[in-house]
Amino acid sequence: MPISVNDLLASVEMDTTQLRTVKWGQTLDSSSNGIYIISTSSNPRLNSNLFDKAPIDESILKLWISKVKTIQVDGKPNPTIAELKQRLNGVHTKLSLRLP
Repeated sequence: MPISVNDLLASVEMDTTQLRTVKWGQTLDSSSNGIYIISTSSNPRLNSNLFDKAPIDESILKLWISKVKTIQVDGKPNPTIAELKQRLNGVHTKLSLRLP
């Protein structure tokens, strides 16, 4: 079952009052360390714009693989775009099913 960003943070006892949001396409004006959560919902209190599979752009995966020479999928170096996409979709599905 899907979970909102606020509920996810609350489930691990993290303070949601410090949460900053950035709309898709906007520049993130921070170089701070922290936790970055990507959500399809524009409101961290709600679940909206849900997908059965994560909307993954294969051209971004190709760029990612070319830039990060040490990238691995389940301990295997040099994954293909298809392997990386399958793994990311698996994480997306597991998170959607496991979290309260």
